[in-house]
This record gives sequence, C-alpha cells and structure tokens, in this order.
Amino acid sequence: FIAGFGYINDRVLALTPLAGNHFPISVFGLLVLLVLANPLLGRVRFRAGELAVIVTLMLIGCSVPGSSMMRPLTSTLTQPVNNEYARVGWQRSELLNRVPEDLLVGRIADPDRPGQFKPDPIVMEYFMTGYQNSDTPLPLAKAMDGRIPWGRWAPALMAWLPLIALTGLGAIFLAMIVHPQWSKREHLRYPLVTFASTLMGQTKSGSILKHRLFWIGMGGIFLIHLINGLHAWFPEFIEVPMSLDFSMIPRK
Repeated sequence: FIAGFGYINDRVLALTPLAGNHFPISVFGLLVLLVLANPLLGRVRFRAGELAVIVTLMLIGCSVPGSSMMRPLTSTLTQPVNNEYARVGWQRSELLNRVPEDLLVGRIADPDRPGQFKPDPIVMEYFMTGYQNSDTPLPLAKAMDGRIPWGRWAPALMAWLPLIALTGLGAIFLAMIVHPQWSKREHLRYPLVTFASTLMGQTKSGSILKHRLFWIGMGGIFLIHLINGLHAWFPEFIEVPMSLDFSMIPRK
C-alpha cells in the first residue's frame, strides 16, 4: 500500500507524504495507533516482536515512493538527455556518447549530426511539460491506453531496477557487518529505533496511556493539524502558522 499508493497520496491528493523523510508518518503514525489500541484488543493484542516485524516491512515499503526512489529516478533517466541537447559544454564533451544507450530515456539519433543524439520528442515533450499541459494528473485509464510510451522506458527500467535491488541488498549486508561494532562496542544510539522500541515496550502494560505529558503533547500536535486541515478545506477558517517570514528583515 505504501509503495503503490505513495505517488497518489503525494502528487494527486497532495496530502502529507507517506514516506517523505526519515520519520515517515505512515509507519510511526500507525505504530502509535497500534500501541494506543493494543490494550483494547484483548487476546488478539500485538506483541512487541510482531510490531517490530510490521514496522520493518513498512520501512522497506517506504524505500519506493517519494524522494526515496520514484521522484528522482525518472528525472535522473531523462534530464541528462535534455542537458546534453541544450548546453554547448555537454555537446563538446560528448559525455553521453560514453553512456550505454539503454541506461537513459528520451534520446534518438540526430540525422543532422552523425554520431550524435537528440531528445526524443515523444518522450521528452510529455515528460518535461506534462501530457495535458496542466496540473491535472493523467487518469490511470488514459495512462494505460498507449498515450505514455512505456516501451521506450522499458530498456532503462530493466537495466536500473535490478541494480537498485542489488544496492538495497548491499545496504542490508553492510548494516549487518557494522551493526555489532556500533551497537555492542561503541554503544551508538539509533534515535528512530529507540523511539520505536520505547513504544513497543508499552504493549503489555499500556503505561504510555497513563502519562499526562504524553496526552498533552499529542493533543497539542493533533489540534494544530486539525486547525490547519480545516483551513485547507475552508480558507476562511483560522490557520496556525508553521513557518516564519524573514523576508522583511533588511540585509546589510
């Protein structure tokens, strides 16, 4: 759900990103809800180990949408082609001529410049300006009826996605190597793990529900988001400012 719905949530519905940072609300928000509801579940309540498995799998899903992979991937595959055609320095260096053709998207042979490439208008025009030249997303039904040249993206995706998968495995293996040194010998703390472990430790006693400070903190944050959410739907409603404007401060 996180990997597949992430784009729709971020770009179409324009909601808070599911995996927009190192503290994804889709993971830790659900963890908080599960911990709060756990004392009410009776015999089917979650154990700490089960919550750990849930959080781990959800964090893996967060590696796909948003800034983790999908937002920079498509631009990385197409922007070099646009730069090479628009910038003289790129043309003189013939940098992209050293790049295998299947690793980039949107370039075709230029008949006016033998041995050179130019942007593929079928790919680049729609990708850079949008198919409908508007902010309205292309419906899924139209995206699958041939209007998007999926065939021209296939070679690059088939080349890069296995490399991305191997990089992910390499990161896991590297973590397995360095974790004993960091955790057992250097006693380094992992802030996100500490936070999650603290919540999971409440699964039996539910003591977190008994702390007044917890409810005050959560209630204040919930109230701010509720007010700003109502303001987004009803602009005449009040808004809690979440940033400071320093543009009026004179510069020396």
